[in-house]
Amino acid sequence: MTINELIKSAIKDKALRGRLLNDPIRTCKDLGIIINESAFSNLDLPLFTDSTVTQGGYRP
Repeated sequence: MTINELIKSAIKDKALRGRLLNDPIRTCKDLGIIINESAFSNLDLPLFTDSTVTQGGYRP
């Protein structure tokens, strides 16, 4: 599976989407996707805890 396939699958699968948003590094490792973990270390992840994002999108 590639990261593109993972994202397409996560759009359709609510459980996978939750795993990917809450723990992207572990989800990628579990699915055998090789990623650069240092790319995630610099991110500020409050967006992933905002429930409006996972409930159909953000509308300002």
